[in-house]
Amino acid sequence: MRPVPLETIVAAVHEVNAMPHAAPQPKAMQEAEVLKEYSERLVSKLEEKNTELQAKIEALTAEIANRKRAEDRYHALFDFAPDAVVMIDQQGIISLLNRQAEAMFGYQRDELLGQPVEVLMPKAFRRAHVDLRQGFLGNAMPRAMGVGRADFLGLRKDGTAFPVDISLSPMESEGGIVVAAAVRDITERLQSEAALREREARLRAIIDNEPECVKLVDKNGLSLEMNPAGLRMIEADSFLQVQNEGINSAIVEEHRPAFSALLRKTLQGESGTLELDIIGLKGTRRTIDTHAVPLRDERGEVTALLGITRDITEQKRAEALLNGKRRALEMIAAGAPLGESLTAVVRLIEAQAPGMLGSILLLDEDGVHLRVGAAPSLPPEYVAAIDGVSIGPSAGSCGTAAYSKETVMVEDIATDPRWAEDKAVAL
Repeated sequence: MRPVPLETIVAAVHEVNAMPHAAPQPKAMQEAEVLKEYSERLVSKLEEKNTELQAKIEALTAEIANRKRAEDRYHALFDFAPDAVVMIDQQGIISLLNRQAEAMFGYQRDELLGQPVEVLMPKAFRRAHVDLRQGFLGNAMPRAMGVGRADFLGLRKDGTAFPVDISLSPMESEGGIVVAAAVRDITERLQSEAALREREARLRAIIDNEPECVKLVDKNGLSLEMNPAGLRMIEADSFLQVQNEGINSAIVEEHRPAFSALLRKTLQGESGTLELDIIGLKGTRRTIDTHAVPLRDERGEVTALLGITRDITEQKRAEALLNGKRRALEMIAAGAPLGESLTAVVRLIEAQAPGMLGSILLLDEDGVHLRVGAAPSLPPEYVAAIDGVSIGPSAGSCGTAAYSKETVMVEDIATDPRWAEDKAVAL
């Protein structure tokens, strides 16, 4: 219904009022006045109703325009969504799809509309999918399908299959439930994940076969990870023995402050090196050289210390032996007393094997007795007891060696027959 133009109504009223009349009688004049007043009220009402109707028409027109714009936006969003979207009715028939679906599966839109959705999957899956689809409609709710599975496949028009993730969203419509299936091609993601796993496997193989200790230590000095070489270095059979244990527990007491300083320095973003001694779980003492670098997260914040550690025990012993030999030769060359030179040699040998006590015995001029040349770590009582002992076939280790002029090795003084007469003194 269209509103009657107000000008038409007013013109009609004026036309009625302008019509020629007979000379009014008093009663007729009253009726005319009443009719005129009624006509004016009618015109006013008509103007009011016409204004209301015009406003409603304008509001309805604006609403229709808004709905049209909203519908256009919806279709634009649907058509240009980043994922392929396929709408399926209760019979599994494709009723709508967007451009991404066309591009992903290689079909024109008209080729898929009205087709069963199973046309988009390999033939081997189609029969089973019909049952799955019907089961889903019996208990429709949003859910995902095939997340991250390489064997959950879509099928292109050209017959090539490709892995997909699918998100299902059921919706009510006038014709019943329809399902929106958002399909994502995950080929590149799976390839990236496989490449990442391969890189991680290669890196793990490198770290596990690295002859030096590789370890991660957190801000509190706790062990986060350690490779097999590191576990061997601290005499651990598995990482479980040291997991979340403070690395300080393996460091000798006198070197712990230096390591704590290195940890603080590294967590502040600096690299550093440190030589220190550790004691393994089985009691072996080692000297190690650690190079520490800060490990940063994706925001650039330091979260841990990455340490590369070498066992330099043998290197330090070799250096100490070389330096000791040099000092002993320098003492001899300088004419130092024989006792001092021999004492330096014994201390040098003892330093190569912690816990060992050594002595050097010299054969007396009579060729029968041994004299103590140096025994800096042995008890004075024992030194006094062996000074002047006679050599012979059963005269302990040194006496037997001097007698036989051969090297003599004794594993247990208490049971070796060459110590039968003198073991009480040694033990």
